[in-house]
Amino acid sequence: HSFISLTRSCDQVIRKYIPWIDVGFFANEQFMSMMGSFLADVKYQKEAVKLLGAITTKGMLPLEKLELIRRFGLLGLCNSLKPERGTRFAFHVCKWINGLGNCVLEGVTALLEARSDQVEKKRKIFSSHFRFE
Repeated sequence: HSFISLTRSCDQVIRKYIPWIDVGFFANEQFMSMMGSFLADVKYQKEAVKLLGAITTKGMLPLEKLELIRRFGLLGLCNSLKPERGTRFAFHVCKWINGLGNCVLEGVTALLEARSDQVEKKRKIFSSHFRFE
């Protein structure tokens, strides 16, 4: 139990400081791999989802958020979760999915508002994960 409570305490502290922490602290292979491991373990899923939700809603430029979502396959991670209806975990998963959806919409809107040459360049970057019609 001590490792679980330590992990939860670390999660609470990190979530409080995410708005001020440089995105590079958690937008790296090591940290995101650890979050993927936590999502796979029911003892840590809720904390991992809450932390990923805080990362997703961090104050970043829309295109940076879109790249973060694409780079770490966050939509796929969301899809892999199967929370039971009516649970607190389901609430946190829904909140994270909502945040991801908003980020994708903001990113797509930013792409469409950019100059046409920039849009084509960005479309190529994101075409493997997002469709632009």
